[in-house]
Order: sequence, then C-alpha cells, then structure tokens
Amino acid sequence: MADTVSTIYRYPPNFDGYYANNKGTRRMVVQFTNLSDGTGESDVIKLVREDLRGTNGDVCKKLCIEKIEYHTYGMGVHIEYDMNPQQTIAQIAQSSHGIMPGPWSPDLNEDDDYEVGETGNILFTTIAAASNDTYDITLHLVVKE
Repeated sequence: MADTVSTIYRYPPNFDGYYANNKGTRRMVVQFTNLSDGTGESDVIKLVREDLRGTNGDVCKKLCIEKIEYHTYGMGVHIEYDMNPQQTIAQIAQSSHGIMPGPWSPDLNEDDDYEVGETGNILFTTIAAASNDTYDITLHLVVKE
C-alpha cells in the first residue's frame, strides 16, 4: 500500500498541468494532500520548475512562494528547494494549522543560474509519519521568467 497523494491546481482555473498555447501565468495556487500509509515521503518532487511557464511562454526561471496555508494531522512536513545543498523553505510542525507569509525564493549564485545538480524544484519530506496521518498544504506561487 502507498500513500494517497493528490495535487490540485486551484489557480489558474481549470489548469491541468499542460500549456495548450505555450503561454503560462504569473501566479499559481497549488494544493497538495497526503493520507499516509505510514511509510512517509522523503524528498518527493511536488513541483518541477522547468515544467512551468511564465506569461511570455518562457520556462520558469525561479519559483517564488508568497504564502503557505497548511493543516497537518499527526505528521509534520519539511519543504525545500532542490539546490546544492537543499534550501529549506518551511518546517511545518506535526498536528498544526495556519498560514505562513513569505516570500521564499531559491538562493541562486551571482549570475542567477542553477549549478550542476540543482533544479529549483519543490520537495516535501514528511516527519514522523504514521498510518492515517494527513497533510493539506497550499502554496501560493509567483512564476518568474
């Protein structure tokens, strides 16, 4: 048995993860839920930066998180950017709820580019996950080209 995980794009409306006209959006709201079977998640990619596009249709250069809404039951969640080393975005406590105002952006080097092995993707790792623990986390994002 595996965790029951879902990703829902709340904004833009009716977005299915694909770009019909190669034009993207400046803002996104994405909701992630998990019902754990007890195995938990470790560095699971939740958003792939290069799959997203900005308003000009260019590949997303940087994902900026403006706000995090969360509700956890049982387990906690560690959210990171996939960098070298990984960069913590937020640590959400076990059995808690609330809103964390941002912004959080990945810390890139001087020329604003990713090094070898860095993707800028958003990763989740659950903490002390047990069977039937849950999380519901919504990220409010700005897509930067």
